[in-house]
Amino acid sequence: MSLELIVTLGPSILNAERLRRIADKADCLYRINGAHAAGMDQVRETIAFVRGCLPDAKMLIDLP
Repeated sequence: MSLELIVTLGPSILNAERLRRIADKADCLYRINGAHAAGMDQVRETIAFVRGCLPDAKMLIDLP
């Protein structure tokens, strides 16, 4: 059985070790909640951080 997760990114998850541990367990889609983002600069920084840890990460941005 394969497991797929939607991982909502926030302060407790934005840690390289934690992201890699989650990615090792399942195929993941990483979600940014646009309603809580402090602007596009923060969204870009979050995407860059995640892709720096997991270059092939699939990303989703919920628009408010």
